Order: sequence, then C-alpha cells, then structure tokens
Amino acid sequence: MRLKDGVIFTKVADETIVVTVGEAAEAFRGMIKLNSTGAFIAEHMLQDTTKEELAAALRQEYEVDEATAMEAVASIVEKFESVELIRE
Repeated sequence: MRLKDGVIFTKVADETIVVTVGEAAEAFRGMIKLNSTGAFIAEHMLQDTTKEELAAALRQEYEVDEATAMEAVASIVEKFESVELIRE
C-alpha cells in the first residue's frame, strides 16, 4: 500500500499538514493535520510498504513496543483510507 500521487505534505510552524492536488484532490478536498508520529508514518507511505514495515520503522525511530506501533499505524492508515488516499 502507499499514498496516492498528489498527496502533499507541508510544514506550518511545528505541525505537518497534508493536502491533495490533481487526482488525489478528486477523492479528498481538505487538509489533515498530523502530529510528528503521524507525519513519520505518512512520509513512509509515499513508497510501497506494509503495516508491519511501518510499525517496524516506527518502533526503531521512537523506541516503542509493537502493540503501540501497530496501534499508531492502524490509526493513520484508517484515517487515510477513510478519505480514499491509499492505493494498494
């Protein structure tokens, strides 16, 4: 899975904002505010990946346990799936 083309990240002060352009904007017109963990996961979703790979990267970066990492990944993936920004 990965984010669709046209998903753009931008920093505003200390926050990461996700907006869409092009084809991705047809599915979602708006913005999503992400904390640093969400931004880390989303940036890794610009490439093909799996939930397990995302959780492993998160565990390494933030030194959290597997359950915490999988919960964070599931939350972000669910958010992006709900606005149709993920392609398989």
